Amino acid sequence: MERNAAVKRLPVVGSDGLLVGVVSRSDLLRPFTRADGDLRLDVHEWVSDAIPVVQPYRLDVSVSDGIVQLQGRVARRSQAKLAGRLAGSVGGVVAVDNQLRSDLDDTTPGPRTASVAGREPSRSRRPGRQHAALARR
Repeated sequence: MERNAAVKRLPVVGSDGLLVGVVSRSDLLRPFTRADGDLRLDVHEWVSDAIPVVQPYRLDVSVSDGIVQLQGRVARRSQAKLAGRLAGSVGGVVAVDNQLRSDLDDTTPGPRTASVAGREPSRSRRPGRQHAALARR
């Protein structure tokens, strides 16, 4: 039997095999559909409870047709990733566009320095310094 992705309605049969009714795609999705304003409030509350966002950091949440967009800045990259996962777990969210920025990438191994504008990294963390010291040993 050929599968058709354009199926819009399905028959519902009882245990006796007789037709009980017809269910549509919109009938099945209706319980998951929520107003964008309600989603925005829930996502903001859910993420803010898990990730403390204090000055100078901020979290902006916008929702359009169930698609959540996260913008702003958090301290750590792991917090930005967690915020995206939390937003996606809220009932009714269709997708998440996570554009949160972070000062510190704590998700990769190696030296963890903040990327703050106008601040030079310390000499001990410049590439090549550690390698030169190891070569002299």
